[in-house]
Amino acid sequence: MFPETAQMNASCGVVFVGRSNRAKQSDTFPRLSRALALRGYPVRWFESGRTAAVYRMNARMTRVAPAIAASTGRRHRLHRRIIRILFKTLIALGEKERWDFLRAAIVSPPVAAARELERFIDGLPMERVHIIAQSAGAISATKIASNPKISTICCFGYPFKHPDNPAESYRTRHLPAVTKPLLIIQGTADEYGPASPDLRSVLPPHARLIAIDCDHDYANLSDAMVEQVLAALRDLIEVP
Repeated sequence: MFPETAQMNASCGVVFVGRSNRAKQSDTFPRLSRALALRGYPVRWFESGRTAAVYRMNARMTRVAPAIAASTGRRHRLHRRIIRILFKTLIALGEKERWDFLRAAIVSPPVAAARELERFIDGLPMERVHIIAQSAGAISATKIASNPKISTICCFGYPFKHPDNPAESYRTRHLPAVTKPLLIIQGTADEYGPASPDLRSVLPPHARLIAIDCDHDYANLSDAMVEQVLAALRDLIEVP
């Protein structure tokens, strides 16, 4: 895995930033986390309080008012969908993260998510952190790349373009300004932007792009592929 000559101490850690959808979290990242922890890195997992609150709110709404909770999508009548929004808003007012919801409504969810991640990193005891992010988490990580605590960023499945939407500039316009060491590990079948030389047009010149045989979920990677990823991470974050 990692060479024994690497220098580790508690002043340097790894932060994993997952997808916004818990149900689609990959099994690959716990495997990487275990390997890094065995190597001596303090490992932290980030999930914004707002995201955790959404899952609590949805669970509570499903428990208390299952019919209202299920009223999502255009197949349901408009008044049912409005009732669901109002009900969820009332629950949100009782959450300690209610101001985070308000900020997200004002500045846009991607900007709010990046600020929440930065707040988390600033509160960590480590002097330096390496960020390993997937999907939407990669947008947040690269948006705050100038944070002095951040040493390197590795992105799995950077969501360059949503498959169902036209191009959205918030996903990529900040990338050329990233000056920290940046590694993009992208699946050849990733529906949010398959690995190809064309992606380099939106990346900073120093960014490294590695293609692996998978889709956006990075699920069930072979041991050999995980070793390949770990070798790339070693090159990115290990102190010579």
